[in-house]
Amino acid sequence: MPFQDLEKKRIEWVGSIRDAALTYNLKIRNLDQKDPSFEFAGWRVNIEHMAEYDSAVLMWTLRASVPIPACNHNWVDVAPSVRAQGWSHRRKINPRDLHILLFELQECLQSEGNYRSLLEKNVLKAMAMPSSEREAQLNVFSRSSPRFYEVKTRVFNRNPYVVAEVLLRAKGICEACGSSAPFRRRSDNTPYLEVHHLKPLADGGDDTVANAIGVCPNCHRAAHFG
Repeated sequence: MPFQDLEKKRIEWVGSIRDAALTYNLKIRNLDQKDPSFEFAGWRVNIEHMAEYDSAVLMWTLRASVPIPACNHNWVDVAPSVRAQGWSHRRKINPRDLHILLFELQECLQSEGNYRSLLEKNVLKAMAMPSSEREAQLNVFSRSSPRFYEVKTRVFNRNPYVVAEVLLRAKGICEACGSSAPFRRRSDNTPYLEVHHLKPLADGGDDTVANAIGVCPNCHRAAHFG
C-alpha cells in the first residue's frame, strides 16, 4: 500500500481514538507513533502498522488470564512469538468498529448505569479543564458525528399494583417536597409523579407500598444523585 494511503489510515485511527477518549476512560499512549495505541479496561491495544492498520493486537496489561471476549467470533490467538512478548489476541478492525471493540474488551458487561457514571465523571473532568483546553477539545470533536451503541441494562420486574397504589396515595402531590406534580400526562391527563423506593431494589429493598413514595422528577433525581 502506498505511504500516502497508510498515513491517511493512521490519521483516521488517531482521530477515532481521540473521539472515543471523550466518552470512554482511555489511557492514550502513542497516537503520534506509527502504531496508534491506548489502554482500556486492563487491555493495551495496538492498531498495527505492519498489518496496514487493519488489525488490532491486544495485551492484558495486568498479565491476568482472561478469556477471549465471548461476544465476538472474530478473535484469534496471536502467534507464539507475539504471545511471548505479552500480546494475547488479535482481530481485524476499522475505526468505525472502535466503540464495539471497547465494549468487547469488557466482555460486553457494560451497563447503562456504568455508562452514565462514566459520562458524569468525564463531564466533571471537562468542567475542571482550563477554558482554552476545553475549547481545543470542542474544536477537535465538533467535526465528529455523534455515535451510538447498545448497552445491556438489568431491570426489575416491578409490581404494577404497588406503583398504582403509591400514585393514588400521593394524589398528585410529591411525597418528598409537597409540591404538585409538574405536569399531566398527555396519554390520560393524570398528574405525573414517579415511584421511588426508599431502600433501592438493587440493595435488597422490597417492592412494596411501605417501601415506596410518589415523587416529582426533581426529588427523584435528588434522591439518586443529590
